[in-house]
Amino acid sequence: MLQFLKTLLMGNELVRSNQREHPEIRVQVINLYRVWRNKGYRDFGIERLIRLFLIASQFVFPGLYVRHIGAKYGGFLGRRLAVEIYILFKLMLPVLVFAGDFGAGMPLLMLIAYLLVETMLYLNSLIFLSFQFSAIVSYRRSLISLFINFMEISLNYGLVYFILAKCYKDFFNKSFDSGLEAVYFSFITSATIGYGDIFPVHTLARVLVLSQVVFSFVFIGLIFNYFAARAHLGGDYSHIPGKKKSF
Repeated sequence: MLQFLKTLLMGNELVRSNQREHPEIRVQVINLYRVWRNKGYRDFGIERLIRLFLIASQFVFPGLYVRHIGAKYGGFLGRRLAVEIYILFKLMLPVLVFAGDFGAGMPLLMLIAYLLVETMLYLNSLIFLSFQFSAIVSYRRSLISLFINFMEISLNYGLVYFILAKCYKDFFNKSFDSGLEAVYFSFITSATIGYGDIFPVHTLARVLVLSQVVFSFVFIGLIFNYFAARAHLGGDYSHIPGKKKSF
């Protein structure tokens, strides 16, 4: 049964589980140095500032350390699985909060905002720091992860709206009777539809809605298209002449 579950979840990737992995923190430091020294990619101006900010910001979020621990104890496969577990955790966190009806306080709001910013910065890193990322397993696999990230962002925005609507009077034109209404509004906003039944009233609410709409345009128009256009390539970067793994 154990072997069946391993094959079910890992398939042939199991044979790569013992592949040696470099410490992720050390790799990140070296990649920061590579960006600083223009190694592998010549950038300047605004693009350079964005790339430096994105790669440096990863040191203050848990994702880097999740990858590091996964690689340390599980090698190549351990790193991949650790990242997927972490992504699923961030996806399920707002669901568990809504289902458990936990107190909607500021500490929870800060945690959700912190994880939300991490996801947004990471998704932009996939574009601006592609030369610093090691070869991906599959573009199709990346599309699955991107879909989960999109769901996570929409759910987290819904939770933020739900918490702030309880903290501020007239945050929206109506109060949310349930978490489902907040999630509904968040997904409608992500889709840039806007039925008009719920709309922001408070200034902070308008700022948050605008940020979600802008990011949705960036996410769908840039990030999804970037990977969707390469999904037919199937494998990794190995088919691209001169493309090498960072480490």
